[in-house]
Amino acid sequence: MEVVLSQTQAAEVNRPQSSDEEQWSVRIGTSSPEDQGRLLNEFRPYLLAIASAELPDVLSGKMGASDIVQDAILKGFENFPQFRGSTREELSGWLRTILLRLMANARKGYLAQKGTG
Repeated sequence: MEVVLSQTQAAEVNRPQSSDEEQWSVRIGTSSPEDQGRLLNEFRPYLLAIASAELPDVLSGKMGASDIVQDAILKGFENFPQFRGSTREELSGWLRTILLRLMANARKGYLAQKGTG
């Protein structure tokens, strides 16, 4: 049985937890590329829950939720210098936006390809 989460529910599933926001700010602001990769990977379960709930049916045969999550983490890593937040909520929101944009673009691409095929 497949479980479908609302966007609000998905936003709370597996979100990395930290009780010390200052620690997060330091980790984000002074991290090496290796640390950035580890930090972004902490959000993989959170992003996977969102992708699993939000991946359009038309794409489910073309790509899996884990594929698009990997793409979102990679895009987050590539664009990490542009991230201007300092909290886990800001980082999770930024990554969620990347993920949802990737899914929207994939859907548009699929529909455009289908229309010309």
